[in-house]
Amino acid sequence: MTTAVKQSDSNVTQHWSDDKTTITFKMLDSTRLSVDTYINGNLEVLREWDKSQTLYTIQDIANPNVTLTPYLKQRLSEVTDFIKTHQIPVRSAIVMENNFTGQVMQAFGRLFTINAKYLTQVYFTDMSKAQEWINKQQTSMS
Repeated sequence: MTTAVKQSDSNVTQHWSDDKTTITFKMLDSTRLSVDTYINGNLEVLREWDKSQTLYTIQDIANPNVTLTPYLKQRLSEVTDFIKTHQIPVRSAIVMENNFTGQVMQAFGRLFTINAKYLTQVYFTDMSKAQEWINKQQTSMS
């Protein structure tokens, strides 16, 4: 089931897998409303998550209207700080555009999470490869 995340006029959706083991967030632009909805949605899932379990996410930001704005960078730090502070194991596949913006976002993401003990992020330009990686992660953890 795909649902809009809180604010219906933002370009953000979230979708839990049928077995509730993976959540996919999709963001279609970098407006302040969409960034807030996207980050707040991620934080809400983290707040409710049982930290004894690994959280598997797919973050689909593969849209030409998604750019790494200063505001998005600032809000992303809230997510990584929350993961670190609460020691929640997270495996996240990031799906992005195969262009310069995607490369910049990937470089930022790697730098941003270099010391993130609990967060593993892998970058993809293809959704099926991201889903494949998440499935392998889940299989290897069970």
